[in-house]
Amino acid sequence: MIGSPDVVAFTKEDDFGQADPDPWAIPEEFSVPLSPISDSNPWAKTSYAKFTKDFILISEFSEQVGPQPLLTIPEDPKVCGTFDLNYFSLRIMSVDYQASFVGHPPGSGYPRLSFVEDSRVVLGDSKEGAFAYVHHLTLYDLEARGFVRPFCMAYVSADERKIMLQFQELSLRFSQASECLKAGNRRAFAKELQRKLRDLE
Repeated sequence: MIGSPDVVAFTKEDDFGQADPDPWAIPEEFSVPLSPISDSNPWAKTSYAKFTKDFILISEFSEQVGPQPLLTIPEDPKVCGTFDLNYFSLRIMSVDYQASFVGHPPGSGYPRLSFVEDSRVVLGDSKEGAFAYVHHLTLYDLEARGFVRPFCMAYVSADERKIMLQFQELSLRFSQASECLKAGNRRAFAKELQRKLRDLE
């Protein structure tokens, strides 16, 4: 049992009982020095980008490994630098743009047949310091689940304002590229489907 002399010993004004003059003060070892005024804005969107210049990223959804990058334009690896293409492909392919049943009354069944339109969206990633105009499209593939394979084309830049200002132009050019891809894909898919049907017969 603690006696009164012991209690008094810890309440005296000695090394143990000295009170902090400011109980809300931050200890010096945890204080953060202020940035010099001459420094550039630390919140600038281009100050932490991990790539040297804008590029186009084409990604697909694979049933085996999930979203994965296919190629970049230009293909020079120096352009991407330390930018994580796998992580960014996962981000841009995670948009549920095929949800054609959205807006249907609760309890109603899914539509039996729906042709998925291309979607266009601007996405930002604070971790990578990147912004992207993302164009989703779907191509036919006999080896894919449901015979369709999602793809996306993304224009990646560290400057969000540039993407917003050029949104209409990017949408037009990427739509033209998408139509070329889908036209060739439909012909190739039809030929492959006819070959498979002949093999079954």
